[in-house]
Amino acid sequence: MKRRQSMTSAAIVALRERKLAFARSRGADVEACENDACGYELCECGASCECELELARDRAGERVTCEPCVEAKARRLASAATPTREG
Repeated sequence: MKRRQSMTSAAIVALRERKLAFARSRGADVEACENDACGYELCECGASCECELELARDRAGERVTCEPCVEAKARRLASAATPTREG
């Protein structure tokens, strides 16, 4: 199992600010992810996010990462890898 390095308090504050900015960009009624363990600034789970929490484990004992975060990250990586045409 991979262990994530501990984040500094400044890094946590910066992550929270990016998560809040992302949520605000999606609309006034969208809640920001409040889970510091998630680490994904474009998290779409909102305040109920349980990704990467020590207490959220699957049957094999691995940390859980929810499908919305996995899917959102995959979409972002795919769109970043898609070449754009300059015209």
